[in-house]
Amino acid sequence: MKITILFLSLLFGAALYGQSGFSGYYERNDISMTGGQAMRYGAYGFDNPAMLAMLDGSELYIFNTSAKDRKDYYRWGVFSASPGFGFYMTDNKSGSVKVTDFRISTGMGDKRAAVGFSYGWSNGDAGAYGRYSFAELGILYRPLKYLTLGGVYHQSVDGDQKEAMISAAVRPLGNEKVSLFADWLAIRDRSGIREFENEWSAGITAEVVPGLRPTGRYFERKQFTAGIEIGLGNFGLSGQTHFNDDSKYEFSTYGIRLGSRDRNLTDLFTGNDKVLAMNLTGGIKYQRYRWLDNSNTLIEMLESVKNAAADEKINAVFLNLSSFNAPPAFIWELRAELLKLKAAGKKIYVYIDQASMFTYHLASVGDYIMIDSQGLIQMTGVAMSRNFYKGLLEKIGIGFDEWRFFKYKSAYENFSNEKMTEGDREQRQALVDNMYDVIRDDIIKSREMSSAQFDSLINYQAIFTPGMAVSLGLADTVVRYDKIREIIAGKDGYIPSFISFRDVNDNAESKDRYWGEKPVIAVIYALGACAMDDGISARTLINYVKRAGADKNVKAIVLRVDSPGGSPLASDYIAEAMKDIKGKKPLIVTQGTVAASGGYWLSMYADTIIASPVTVTGSIGVIGGWAYNKGLKETLGVSIDGVKKGNSADIGTGLVMPLLGLTLPDRNLTPEERKVIEKMILSSYDDFVERVAAGRKMTPDEVRKIAQGRVWNGYDGKKIGLVDVIGGLKDAISIAAERAGLTEYQVLEYPEMPLLDFSAFLPIPGLSAIRKSSEVTELLLRLEHNGKPLHMLPLDSGLENFFYRTNGD
Repeated sequence: MKITILFLSLLFGAALYGQSGFSGYYERNDISMTGGQAMRYGAYGFDNPAMLAMLDGSELYIFNTSAKDRKDYYRWGVFSASPGFGFYMTDNKSGSVKVTDFRISTGMGDKRAAVGFSYGWSNGDAGAYGRYSFAELGILYRPLKYLTLGGVYHQSVDGDQKEAMISAAVRPLGNEKVSLFADWLAIRDRSGIREFENEWSAGITAEVVPGLRPTGRYFERKQFTAGIEIGLGNFGLSGQTHFNDDSKYEFSTYGIRLGSRDRNLTDLFTGNDKVLAMNLTGGIKYQRYRWLDNSNTLIEMLESVKNAAADEKINAVFLNLSSFNAPPAFIWELRAELLKLKAAGKKIYVYIDQASMFTYHLASVGDYIMIDSQGLIQMTGVAMSRNFYKGLLEKIGIGFDEWRFFKYKSAYENFSNEKMTEGDREQRQALVDNMYDVIRDDIIKSREMSSAQFDSLINYQAIFTPGMAVSLGLADTVVRYDKIREIIAGKDGYIPSFISFRDVNDNAESKDRYWGEKPVIAVIYALGACAMDDGISARTLINYVKRAGADKNVKAIVLRVDSPGGSPLASDYIAEAMKDIKGKKPLIVTQGTVAASGGYWLSMYADTIIASPVTVTGSIGVIGGWAYNKGLKETLGVSIDGVKKGNSADIGTGLVMPLLGLTLPDRNLTPEERKVIEKMILSSYDDFVERVAAGRKMTPDEVRKIAQGRVWNGYDGKKIGLVDVIGGLKDAISIAAERAGLTEYQVLEYPEMPLLDFSAFLPIPGLSAIRKSSEVTELLLRLEHNGKPLHMLPLDSGLENFFYRTNGD
């Protein structure tokens, strides 16, 4: 509304000043190839500073103007622009008269509406050129992908020169193929230097083929221009010729651009020799820091594979899995997307050196697997184990009382037992069996072997040298990394041109194809333990959830949950916010490696819950425990004394642990106190069950049959009603888009990552960096919630071998 009022004010100003005077706008901006910001990024904010708010990256433009019959005249300039800021310098000389013009500009807003400001001044023979210092106000408004409205108000510092310009551009097809534009200039000039009536111009630009944009523009004074812009990726060329009112050549302007990625004209003349090179060394995580972080993120990897499948110029994908590691859920999701690419007729080449069973699971999707001459494949099977600390705690003088009332809720049994309970062993074996089956079934299908052959390799060999891997069909050839191109060339008969995933994604979605702000699907990550200020950081995360719910341009929300649970308060904080949004816009949950206990609490109000086959889900239950002093204080030579009023007032007093800021209680609970805790845990369990029943449209009795703290894999979770769809993050986004009725949209990820990972600059990990690690965070969470019910999986779960979370830390 505010930008509309501003636009109408500018229109009124144009009518007010529409008398006679000095025509400066078209002269100042004669390098602009179109009006109305109709082509790409216009003149990078030079002709309308509001455009700076709509830039997607930094731009550098260098131009030169020459006139055939004016040997003593030249003009050249440099424009530097980035999102929100621009600096422009133009050098002009005619005979012995020289002037240099400067301009600084700023823009603010978004892709739909923006406002900008400029200040310009000149050095040299300013008077001879009619130069003066000035200020400008610009606006741009893109209410539809078909329409751009704009305006510029220009005034000299002394107030003598005033101009108002309004412009409009239309895209009949709703994309970059054809744009029509027009502008109208009204002038008021107190100094009486020149007298012109109100002026206008109109024209057309078209992108006849990707990267080739001819332009034409006609002026009310019967002058016209013809130009062409050539996109060459991050580089570009442009040229424009001006003709006078007698249709005679007047002058030409030529420019070179460096900056954000544009469509590339040379792609028309290249064959299908491009190969998407996915360097997955170091693995994949959810988000990366905004600066100095070149990590691979899951959503980018999935998107690049999808885009490569649709790109006719890309013939194959190459995966470099050297030093690769990622959670099995990531591996399954990426593998599933790669299978779609294979179904589209594209080949997959894979390089491995030291491959675990999980790395090989991803590698097996390849049509051609190459192993290094010093490489090794280790496929020893799948195992889960736990450390038990009962004996350790007894030796150091710490007592532990496990408050366990449900068969499978085993989060604390490693502090109170010396081995697995029957219930924990049962559920862990089921997880291991499922993981093994998923990996085996995928590998034998891709490598064309039987289940018996696979089982024999695992049980009687397990470790494979390069030669053995080739002879047994696990790899196709032995090669050093620097020979990869030669191998691909020999297989496909062409020299591959490797292209990065970022280039593939940029090519698929050039930012200037859509005017205005695309509808948004918000992807919100809830990663780590459910805690208020660590892990998922519920106190902060809820702001992103509420903001997405209230934002009218956010048409759907996808919540990615990768959490073993934790504090009921933190879980319910987010769950209730999601519940308030439900019904107002599509709400999809995609579960990653683990979304159990409090992690499932986060999920239960979604319209649709999506999990991979190897996701750990469920664990609907509550547990608690009490660690207390049983000799440690005395061994350390510490004594405690105090006063109290109230029978249980001293329940939390005891040995204070330096640095951690935590207290080890001095005594165990009395039988009466323990009964109170038991009642609280059972009540919390009933509440959990009823909430799941309401969220999943089940009865409480149906939930209790699959609860008791039992964890389930994704497949089983779907069978029993805890999961709706087997899939991953891309499936969740697709379902969200379908439910919201979107064919064009943008995906925005939250929470926003910090600029830098400052801990990376420390020579050794600091205390804060250690405290931020997932293991320490979860340990401290348990200590901080000593004596309180928790919705959480075990800390020492045995999942760390393959069920670990990957976030921006």
